[in-house]
Amino acid sequence: MIETIIGIIANIFSIFGISIDIKKLLDKFKNKTFCNICILAFACICCTLVVCFYIYKQKSIIITKVTLSEEILNMHINDTHTLIATVLYSNNSTNSNVLWSSSNNSVATVDQNGTVTALADGNATIIAQASKNNSTEIAECNIIVKSPPIGYTISVH
Repeated sequence: MIETIIGIIANIFSIFGISIDIKKLLDKFKNKTFCNICILAFACICCTLVVCFYIYKQKSIIITKVTLSEEILNMHINDTHTLIATVLYSNNSTNSNVLWSSSNNSVATVDQNGTVTALADGNATIIAQASKNNSTEIAECNIIVKSPPIGYTISVH
């Protein structure tokens, strides 16, 4: 039983990069019930403190900024272009997890990967929104869609 409990505790510690040699620990205190109980209690307290600290640190991380690869994008009807979002957190980590939306789906749509498709003449704003721990930030890209030029010829005399 104590081996199982210490194994679980060792696994919890390993999440945080702390290595415990279970066999050495058990051999050292074999047949010493009081010592085993003390070790178990100490390990439980340590695990609780480590987990609480980890949760506290995670909850204190907020989004500081969201940026997009483009701020203005000129497109022709049926063009596609993929925007790249970067989310910066207060702990200086980054990722690209955002929710995409378009202010005018009849002009331009955006999928969950940030790929914008131009549908009709007009303007739309593509919005990338990130949220974490009660903090929300957005970035916007203005889309200008025009019909492609047709019927133009160039002649040289």
